Amino acid sequence: MPILPLSDKAPSITWVWGTSCIKFLYQILKKAYYRYDVKYRGSINRPPLANNDSYAIGGGIVLNVHAPGILGNDTDPDGDTLSAVLVRESIKGILTLNADGSFIYIPNDNFSGTDSFIYRANDGLAYSNLARVTITVKPKSALVAV
Repeated sequence: MPILPLSDKAPSITWVWGTSCIKFLYQILKKAYYRYDVKYRGSINRPPLANNDSYAIGGGIVLNVHAPGILGNDTDPDGDTLSAVLVRESIKGILTLNADGSFIYIPNDNFSGTDSFIYRANDGLAYSNLARVTITVKPKSALVAV
């Protein structure tokens, strides 16, 4: 039998974290209403939370950040291991981002200013919010003869 929505709107299910029961109501062929309480046993994965990061380097310097790197200030409410997933590359330098949060950033020649890239943390089941990593590149120092 086809299951029809109770209104013109598509049916939806709302889950409240910390509960183990979903309740919904449906109607079959406009004749009878049925209500079901669906119990779920087990754990529910909650998405991680990613936080913005910032770094500053001198011009012409390679930024080499070791693990946990950008994941160091990110959290997972379930305690799952996180990995970093690049969403948008930097445009004023060369970036190599590793899943463990470590990365290498090489600014373009003669570049000074601000560059950034965007990533998400992933716990194997869910992605976090978007987080921005801002890198400030200071101008190269002029060499002084002594």
